[in-house]
Amino acid sequence: MSTKVLAATYGINLCRGGRNVFKVARNSVNGCRQSPTLALLSQQKTESLKASNATFSTESCLLTSGIRRQGTLSAPSAVSSDKGDHFHQDMEVGTSTSTPPASHTPLIKLNKVAVVGKMTRYEFEKQRYDGFSENEFKKALTVKGSRYETLLAQHEKHMINLGKILDVLKRKGIEYRVCTRGEATYSKDTVDWADAVITAGGDGTFLSAASKIKNREKPLIGINTDPERSEGHLCLPPKYNSNFEEALDKLADSKFQWLYRQRIRITMTGSKANFKPLDNGSMLQERMRDHSNHHSSTYFSVLDSDDDSFLMQRNANPLEEGVSHKLQSYCDVLPVLALNEVFIGESLASVPSYYELQVDNDPSEKHKSSGLCISTGTGSTAWSYNICRLHTKTVKSVLEIVKRLLANNNDTTKYDALSDDEVLKEVTERHGDTFIFDAAERKLLCSIRDPMQNKVYHCNTPHRFAEKLFIRSRCWDATLCVDGDTSFVFNDGATAALQVLPEDALKTVVLDED
Repeated sequence: MSTKVLAATYGINLCRGGRNVFKVARNSVNGCRQSPTLALLSQQKTESLKASNATFSTESCLLTSGIRRQGTLSAPSAVSSDKGDHFHQDMEVGTSTSTPPASHTPLIKLNKVAVVGKMTRYEFEKQRYDGFSENEFKKALTVKGSRYETLLAQHEKHMINLGKILDVLKRKGIEYRVCTRGEATYSKDTVDWADAVITAGGDGTFLSAASKIKNREKPLIGINTDPERSEGHLCLPPKYNSNFEEALDKLADSKFQWLYRQRIRITMTGSKANFKPLDNGSMLQERMRDHSNHHSSTYFSVLDSDDDSFLMQRNANPLEEGVSHKLQSYCDVLPVLALNEVFIGESLASVPSYYELQVDNDPSEKHKSSGLCISTGTGSTAWSYNICRLHTKTVKSVLEIVKRLLANNNDTTKYDALSDDEVLKEVTERHGDTFIFDAAERKLLCSIRDPMQNKVYHCNTPHRFAEKLFIRSRCWDATLCVDGDTSFVFNDGATAALQVLPEDALKTVVLDED
């Protein structure tokens, strides 16, 4: 069902909603709603951050690397042994805490909203098979083992639920604009126009929409339009999926709390090509449409890649000043903030990722692994959690080894846990829970995936918390991926400084439960 069909079905203008203003406020005595004509919710003014606060200062951006912003790199140096030079201090945002004091009654302004809908699998496949008739499209899906009827039904379900959201907004007199994830309609201008952004989809749509929001005081609210197939961890509780009006009433009555979810700011150095955002969805479609013309980067053989002597030699002999082929290098803050995680690794999964890592002010370390995942508190329950957690079979195997060791030492302790699935599950969950932290906490969780351990490479702590990270790529064909949505080329020599700053937080809501 296209947006035009949706408009015809529901009689709704998908570009603009009604022009009446949503004017509902909370009665301070009994919490009842006043008449819409009696009050207008207004958000307290927050002094805008100065433009200089949006980026690191030139001097604070990798002071020890010999790189100036948009300058020429004539003699790149080895990784500096100085600590703490890659990062800048926190900006003042009016409060040192992540959320306002609890005594403040939360107020939200909802005169104009941007509604960002997900791109369904049906729509994705339709773009892939552009130009096909519906019957040809159906046959193409059948050939590759996909069910046309299932994809269409899921698409129509999403569109119906999106229509219901728009119906509620129209009845409330809230002006709206409808956009689709990954398309040009969801732009900076749309975000600036709206008082708040509402997503209609799942966690992926929420993450994608968040990437366009730079204003700390611009709220983002998520509605899961397909809870049977999507977790919707970042969205409002499932009961509001079919009762969006109740959620709006609670917002109007101030029956909610603000949650400022911390995000990761990334300052990168490299060539101009490093700073061009690559949309993962578009890249996937391009590869699928023209797979025969897609050429991966040339890789060394497995045997060659195990010999790092040439890398060590390269690091020890930087280019001399005055070489004819001057290297142009740039330093800037990336245009997107990570709400869940940043992943760094080779594009080809079977090729080890080689990089240098500095955690806080500790000495720099060289690592080879399956990649590096840096998570926020929001992302600590997602991919990061699954990277860190142990499987119950692994826990059982470890306990069996302990049991045998104790038996060899004539210890008569009986490990009933080995035959108790609930105990194994409890141990597994408790271990995993040690890597989960609050979305408002200003810290990072750095996880090294499948670290290589041998006489050359050592990883003493594969998972650790940090305030800031500095990574220098030694990869061949790698990307730095933000929330699985946007990637940046991150090859040999490129660097990234990651940290969490209060002015980068994302404003979300937690509804009060009756």
